[in-house]
Amino acid sequence: MNIIQENINNLTSLWQTVSEPYAAYRSRLHFDCALIKDSGWPNRLWFNKPLEDINPDQVRLHLMHMGIPLTVPLWGQNGDQTAFAKKAGLKLKSSQIGMSLPLSAQSFPEHQLTVRLVQNPQDAEVWSDRFKQAFGYHIHPKLLTDVKNTTVYLYDEGSVPVGTGILHKTNQIAGIHSIGVLPEMRRKGYAEKIMFHLLNEGIKLGSSLATLQASDLGKGLYLKLGFTEDFLIQSYLLDEAPYRPIAHSNTGFIVRRSE
Repeated sequence: MNIIQENINNLTSLWQTVSEPYAAYRSRLHFDCALIKDSGWPNRLWFNKPLEDINPDQVRLHLMHMGIPLTVPLWGQNGDQTAFAKKAGLKLKSSQIGMSLPLSAQSFPEHQLTVRLVQNPQDAEVWSDRFKQAFGYHIHPKLLTDVKNTTVYLYDEGSVPVGTGILHKTNQIAGIHSIGVLPEMRRKGYAEKIMFHLLNEGIKLGSSLATLQASDLGKGLYLKLGFTEDFLIQSYLLDEAPYRPIAHSNTGFIVRRSE
């Protein structure tokens, strides 16, 4: 198993899966993108070819015409990321570490949290609000219900709101995403409890490997749980771009143009 590629595939599958129902995903020869006007996520453009096969000038022009800023993730095995980003007029936004944990013969403590599945618009609104409190940006509630191969969770301590999480399955991979703990509930062990639940759910699904993308803030917890660091993800934005809007639907979602 190529662990790095499986991690990337799970992540990009989630972006594609939440965007497709709204005609907000497109695939071209060298890249894929998912963009939704009224949401801070996924709004990504990622490459499906090695960087040496991609014209950075064309990337810059395409990003300028997308109408809204798109984050461009560059993976650790894609060649000289820094040189490519400079040629394409990109500036560094953030860095993460792709991490993984084998799940065979694993067991994790019971989490002792109240868990709710997000299955209706009301819970999706609650999840979206909690996520924004935890991360500072908005995910549109419409993206959170009836998502293929994906379970969206709300976590509480009794009646006290705690946080959020997402589990997205691809092949034998349990992709862990959007672990958010409300600011007032941090440093109380809740992130670890949420992880215990998601890892146990991954095992129940028959997954052989858990993957995630960690910030510096969360990396210590994941290392403590046995995750290994596999590769670097650097995310970029177009530097001071004069974005040129494209057509939008009345729902606020991007309309797919004919290719």
